[in-house]
Amino acid sequence: GPLYASEPAGARAACLRYHRGLMSVRDVLIVGAGPSGLAAAIACRHHGLDYVVLEQGALVDAIARFPLNMVFFTTPELLEIGGVPLTTPYEKPTRAEALRYYRKVTDTFQLQVALYERVTAVEVDGEGDERVFAVTTRSRLGVERVRQARAVVLATGKHDLRGWG
Repeated sequence: GPLYASEPAGARAACLRYHRGLMSVRDVLIVGAGPSGLAAAIACRHHGLDYVVLEQGALVDAIARFPLNMVFFTTPELLEIGGVPLTTPYEKPTRAEALRYYRKVTDTFQLQVALYERVTAVEVDGEGDERVFAVTTRSRLGVERVRQARAVVLATGKHDLRGWG
């Protein structure tokens, strides 16, 4: 059954050990579908790793929340990931161009992204080669889910570190 963050830590760890045999363990879980998280996903795909990106909002949510007419202070080349060029008729890319670009990159590489799933807990069980991370998420509909992986990449960006420390 589902695992809940309100369970005592010892009981939760015992449940995770029991469920490990029942759940698939991915190679990597990536928290955050911004440019860094998407670049990590491209690298995982390139190396044949089983991964998924978990994002609490929309794809590149922080950029989506920028002012509508915002222009980046950087050149297009510094925003590029995965070797896909970001083309713009302007000297500096706009918010709309960046949003289109990162959607295009996600589609081009067919990245595995789970949107609107907020990470509520990251726990570790075992050591060395036996170490498995359990990442609990809650969807915007309130559905809780636990995914397991051998590694976790935190690519939340500087604006999304609430509750991580």
